[in-house]
Amino acid sequence: TKEGGAASQIEVRFRNVDVRTSLTFDSFLTCSRLVVNTTMRYPRQWNAPRVWEYSIQLSRPTIYFVYAQVPLLVRMGKSWSAPGPRSMYVPVHHVTQVQLTEFTWMWCSNQANIMERPEDPGDCSY
Repeated sequence: TKEGGAASQIEVRFRNVDVRTSLTFDSFLTCSRLVVNTTMRYPRQWNAPRVWEYSIQLSRPTIYFVYAQVPLLVRMGKSWSAPGPRSMYVPVHHVTQVQLTEFTWMWCSNQANIMERPEDPGDCSY
């Protein structure tokens, strides 16, 4: 937009996604389709607040959750939400929408959380 500044739009589509963590090197998330749409608005004033919008759509996702992933997810959330240096600070408001279609959430509940492969139903209790 000319009066309000500029905007960038990105759309990314993936098929047959398999996301793995470094903890177990096994699947954390699988899905048949992942679509990410992003709109990043840049106002004319360099330090004016910005609004960046994200739309994430996952078709038939399966999430394999084990307790050992909690510290990793907490550290990642703290890192992503930490503000930058104050001298270069520009406020950015992130608006995120997540849509899950036909999803399955597998909570691995083995005693002491010991398992070889989280995505193997024969090795885990859910």
